[in-house]
This record gives sequence, C-alpha cells and structure tokens, in this order.
Amino acid sequence: NANVGEPVKFEVSVASMGKEPILATTNIEIYSEKKKIETLDLGTKIIENQKSDKFIKILNTSNYKPGDYNATAIVDYQEAIAKKSSVFRIGQLFVNMTNYTNEIIRGGIKPFEINIESLWNNPIENVYGEVYILRDNKNIADFLTPSINLGGWEKKTLNGYVDTDALELGEYDLDININYEGKETINKGKLTIKMKQEYWIYYIIGGFLIVLIVLIILIFIYFKFIKKIFKKNLHLKGRKYN
Repeated sequence: NANVGEPVKFEVSVASMGKEPILATTNIEIYSEKKKIETLDLGTKIIENQKSDKFIKILNTSNYKPGDYNATAIVDYQEAIAKKSSVFRIGQLFVNMTNYTNEIIRGGIKPFEINIESLWNNPIENVYGEVYILRDNKNIADFLTPSINLGGWEKKTLNGYVDTDALELGEYDLDININYEGKETINKGKLTIKMKQEYWIYYIIGGFLIVLIVLIILIFIYFKFIKKIFKKNLHLKGRKYN
C-alpha cells in the first residue's frame, strides 16, 4: 500500500521445487475494477532446483488514482504458468463516514456513534466529529465527539452524546462533519427521535379505553332514546307503561 504519488514495491518469490533448474519469466498485471491498466516486466532468471529467487519491481503511481487495485503475478517457467494475486491500495488523505446512529429513544443523555475509516496509508491524529441536529434548517442541538487517532486504513468509532430531552419526537436532519489534519469531511443524514416501546402500549390501551367508553355512552344514549320513543307510543295508545 502507498499514498497518491508514492512508489509501490512489488516482490515476487519463485521457488524451483523439482529436480532440475527452471527458466522463470515473471510479469505483474495490474487491474482496476477488472480492467487491466498496466503490465510490469520483472525479467527472466534461472532458478536452480530446490532453490528460490526474488523478482523486484518499483511501480511509479504518479498517474494512479486513489483506490483499490489488483496485482496478479504471472510466472512462466516453460512447463507451466503459475499465478498469484494480491490487492494493494493507493491512499488519499480522507476520512470516510461509513455509518452513524439514526434512531434514538427519547429520555435523557443518549450515546451517538459515528463509524469512520481512514483512506490514508499513514496515521491521522486528532480526528473528531461535529454533529448538528436540524429541523426546518434551524439548529436545534449540536455536540462534539472526543478526538481519536487513526492508523493507516484503520476503522474506528467516534462516540458522542446528545440530550434527547431537548428534542421532540419525530425526524430531524443531521450535518455530521469529520475534522482531521486541517480538513473536513461533510456528511448529511437523518435522525429519528422515538418513544419507548412501553409508552406506545400505554397509548394503545388508553385509546382503546377511550373508544370503549365512548361506545358505552353511545349505547346508553341509544337505549335511552329507544325507551323514550317506546314510552311515548304506549302513552298514545292509552296503555300504562311500567
């Protein structure tokens, strides 16, 4: 692995496992997303039986973009061809956000996690996050995470805390900024503040009881009305109503 513009050293070890020397011609094919972009000639050597030798090549990456590449070593030793593949990375000074907390149960101070990864081959120090919670483009709350250090290509989690008592139930917009080495990675997101599940049960039970009470009242009124009509009809017919 290397950073943009830095050289990459390839080293291919070839061993002759038979009873006779071999004539080994070695190349490395470099692929990006299954597309071959370059072939490196590492030369030809005679390797004595039961011995090994190394083929070394330095790759100039000045024309390479950041990303993952596949290097396939091909050794032609006349009797057959041996192949071995390996992935290498060209890095850039960039910290990527891979995931974050998008749902929180309302009630007190709650943790907020931001998963990040370094796309740089060297260590990055003092990486921290700024989180802004927005509604209708208005800042409702914000907080910082403690800073951490990242090794080359390392993945870690930034941990912050949010006071949910200051937030109403519902969905909010998020601005999540990752700060490092004088740079900033800006991300957008969503956060949903939810109620505890048992509260929903109380609301359902309460709603059911309200509906039940209303039905009982309506039934009572209905029978009262029917009784009144029935009494009136009996009176008109000259009958005594008990």
